[in-house]
Amino acid sequence: MVEAEKLIRERLAESETATLLCYLGDVTADVQHYHRAWQVSGQRSARSQRSLAYFYFNRAQVHNAAAISNLVTYFQLNVVSCLDIQSCQLLISTCCCLWVVCCDELYHIVVCGLCVVLAS
Repeated sequence: MVEAEKLIRERLAESETATLLCYLGDVTADVQHYHRAWQVSGQRSARSQRSLAYFYFNRAQVHNAAAISNLVTYFQLNVVSCLDIQSCQLLISTCCCLWVVCCDELYHIVVCGLCVVLAS
């Protein structure tokens, strides 16, 4: 991983992008890089939100409000066709799933490891 980190840091020195910051977070397991990616993207990087959610979920912090918030933001940015972020509302969160209403549709998001399965 040292070589990967070195290469990513070299590229970041040329141009700081959300994608590269997420890659750096992946290889270093440092959550701060995902937060920086979110800032750099102008709060538009679905990848950074997904990575933050997985970071917290995979560390047994499932009930962490940040993990749930990050996953819902990822869902809003990347999955919902209407992309009206204000119309999405988290109804229920449990240890392994979320119930979200978005665009007048009820979605059940099942979180299992590194996959997100969507059912409406």
